[in-house]
Amino acid sequence: MTGVYRCDMQRARERIAAAATKKVESRFGTIEYAEQGMGVPLLVIHGVLGCHVDGVDGHFSTLSGPGFRVIAPSRFGYFGSTLPEGAAPADQADAYAVLLHRLGIDRTVVIGFSAGSASVLEFAARHRERVLGLILANARLGGGITSSRLRNTARRSAMGWVGSGCIGVGCCVEVCGRG
Repeated sequence: MTGVYRCDMQRARERIAAAATKKVESRFGTIEYAEQGMGVPLLVIHGVLGCHVDGVDGHFSTLSGPGFRVIAPSRFGYFGSTLPEGAAPADQADAYAVLLHRLGIDRTVVIGFSAGSASVLEFAARHRERVLGLILANARLGGGITSSRLRNTARRSAMGWVGSGCIGVGCCVEVCGRG
């Protein structure tokens, strides 16, 4: 069994090493990201078992189809991205805004997977003007949010996006004019 595990881990390391990545320095430290495609910006945020490479090479990389510019950062503490002391989902959301600003992107569709959903909801609440559409997959509402006030804000934000019709795969189809 150990040999199979080692082989799987080696394949994963090779896959990650083969992906072209870039880095941006910010007040939060280094933000590592991968990018591919052209078209409507699509910010892809990985879960606890993912990384920046999943957005451009892996199961999630084919989710959007053609016509999108995929920007997939590693969350705080993953691979080449810094883990700032005391970082919270709100800080991660602001780091996404810094990255988008540096890339010259004003508005984007945002996808958050699993544990990435907390910072994506914070992004939608804190930077609403930058969000074309919000997609949550296997979301963990309130994940990493310890304050009940912030947790309730995140839930209200998600419900606000649901009420506006801008959450879920249908939103991407509608907002991006695809379908």
